[in-house]
Amino acid sequence: MKKLKSTYQTLGSFGEKSIQILFCMVAIFSLIIYGEPKVGGYGRFSEISNTLVYFPVGFNLFVWSVATIKLIPKNHVFISIFGLFFSSLIFWLTIGEMSSHERQFYNTFLLFNAFGVVLFLLQKHKAHGLQTIVSGVLYSIILVGLFVKPIGLSIGIKSKHDFKATDYMYYDEAKTIVKSKNTHKGYDEIGERLEYHKNGKLKYYENKDFPEDFPRVSYYENGNVEMIHWNRRLKIGQDYVKTNYSISFDEKGMPKRESYGEGPTMEYHYNGFVFSTGQNKNGEPSGKWYWYTYIDGGRVVDSIPDISKSPNGWDRLRGLRANRLRNKDTATYKVRYDQKLMNGASHYRPDSIYEFALDLKNRFDQKVED
Repeated sequence: MKKLKSTYQTLGSFGEKSIQILFCMVAIFSLIIYGEPKVGGYGRFSEISNTLVYFPVGFNLFVWSVATIKLIPKNHVFISIFGLFFSSLIFWLTIGEMSSHERQFYNTFLLFNAFGVVLFLLQKHKAHGLQTIVSGVLYSIILVGLFVKPIGLSIGIKSKHDFKATDYMYYDEAKTIVKSKNTHKGYDEIGERLEYHKNGKLKYYENKDFPEDFPRVSYYENGNVEMIHWNRRLKIGQDYVKTNYSISFDEKGMPKRESYGEGPTMEYHYNGFVFSTGQNKNGEPSGKWYWYTYIDGGRVVDSIPDISKSPNGWDRLRGLRANRLRNKDTATYKVRYDQKLMNGASHYRPDSIYEFALDLKNRFDQKVED
């Protein structure tokens, strides 16, 4: 008998808090609605005006806040019920302006409000045990809705956008060249994201499903690789460290810079020979860095003992570095670069990542008829 009484008291204690718990659920669900992406047409509410969404949701949250914090503690139950009824009526009147997948979210608020009315009535009669049972029924419906598609759709916990992958294709004015292609399922970008130059050649590629298995690659309009960026695992000693790897090229295919977020970094002269080397640690330059001769990269001409202790702006003030930056395209540099183009980049060999970038072009370049 004592055990049964103790169980009933425990249920009663939970029942007393059931209204506050449901209010928190309404508040969280409202914040999810307010956080819906409105740019690009990918959010569940993106195709309708913000006011049509925000006003009913905001008013409903206001009613729940006043009822839970002010009215129910003072036993003003029927005023609270009238507030929920009026709020639900606003939802019902605006549902007709929406397509099916947008209406589903409103069904969730209607469900919460219906159970809220029952909990308010039970609160008036101090039937806390029954409040616990009613709350358990609500939580069971929500839990089943998360795993059973038809129920989830009917109560709004799930949306049709959660189950359908949609390709968003953007074309040029002539409707002949694909400018970009993205695939979305629910809120998430999935699969391969592609962007193209005006001539139909691949401009950018990334795979959202496997960000650590496939690098992001960008290309120049002439088809040469511009940059390869890869979030990968690098073996340092006996340990594997998650780090970034990137390499960039100029428009003629010569390497410009190669770096690891955790590991070596190399910059190159115009003629393809190494210009500077150093180490990155936690994505920032660290330790000793070296600079090499222009002719063949074979001799150190300058160094910094600890680059992390150098003053701010050192890389712009040092004459050696400033005179070697690739964007200083003087006539002298241009001549040297042209002369060395055929044999000056002998240190660089395309590896499997570079071959992967070339394979992407063969797969995705659009065939444009002249």
